[in-house]
Amino acid sequence: MMEQMKIDEENHQNEVNGLKEEIQIRDEYINEIQEQNEIYRQSFDDLFQGLSLNDQEKIEDMEDIQQQVIYFKDIYTKTSEKNVENDQTIEELKETLNSKDKIIEELMLKLNEKENIINNMNDKYTHLQSQNKIFKDLAIEIRASVSESKKKNEQDMETLRDIIKKKD
Repeated sequence: MMEQMKIDEENHQNEVNGLKEEIQIRDEYINEIQEQNEIYRQSFDDLFQGLSLNDQEKIEDMEDIQQQVIYFKDIYTKTSEKNVENDQTIEELKETLNSKDKIIEELMLKLNEKENIINNMNDKYTHLQSQNKIFKDLAIEIRASVSESKKKNEQDMETLRDIIKKKD
């Protein structure tokens, strides 16, 4: 009987130890779940703060946590879709900006070409002005020379007339 009591005591001690291990494992599991719940709660609170006041009030008015999560998920999904749309819009705007930058570069090249043409025209105009001045100076000299030649011709004609008169 003593042996039976020892065996019963040992079995009882083994059961107690087994239960203690199960309790310890369960407590560790509960602690992990509580830590995860706390992380989720903090994340939820952080995300909750980012919502509009209207959405915050709607979620606070809901008593069922599952409804709150579903509502929040809907908001998150809509926000994600809006973010995708915004990203697409940003990409389109970047493409438009790049396109406009290319157009500006082309216009700058054309402007430089036109400035070069204008500078060439100004150089030609300046050259023509200097040639015009030379021609004016030459014209004045030619007029003066023609005038002198005319006077000399008239004098020569006078002299010839005089000679012809004397001969007659």
